[in-house]
Amino acid sequence: MRSSWLLAVALIALGLIGIVWSLPQLEHGLIEVPQHWWSALAAGPLVLGAILGLRTWLRDRQRT
Repeated sequence: MRSSWLLAVALIALGLIGIVWSLPQLEHGLIEVPQHWWSALAAGPLVLGAILGLRTWLRDRQRT
């Protein structure tokens, strides 16, 4: 279980780094991220990490 949490946190951090990297290149800021494939791809790990974290949390909650 611990490895799932670590992977989720790592993916979220990678996605946040991707967003921070792409924001200066966008004319209208964060709202523009989904409109460009390269910024959406950079933010993708954030979404995957959130899904994995939620899935792990729900699984841990059911076991207790």
